[in-house]
Amino acid sequence: MSAACTCLDHVVGNAAQREFTVSPRDTAIALGSGSVNVLATPMAIAWCEAVTTIAISEAICDDCTTVGYKMDFIHLSPTSVGETVYANALVESVS
Repeated sequence: MSAACTCLDHVVGNAAQREFTVSPRDTAIALGSGSVNVLATPMAIAWCEAVTTIAISEAICDDCTTVGYKMDFIHLSPTSVGETVYANALVESVS
């Protein structure tokens, strides 16, 4: 892997979105992060990271990768099994 990957210079502005349906395996009970049968915050964060990967996947070269180093996430309301969640990602900058 290159220390200074230039292919990432072209990802600013890339976006992706995906729809997820909450299943029993996505709940706080299943993941051990809570005691209620609703979407677990760790799963919601994982979905956000997955969509971020989609946003850069076509632009990034085989020798490069990305890592997340900061997330500011607010989980505002419960989402029950069977309900739909939309995750959106927009690459605003590269550092």
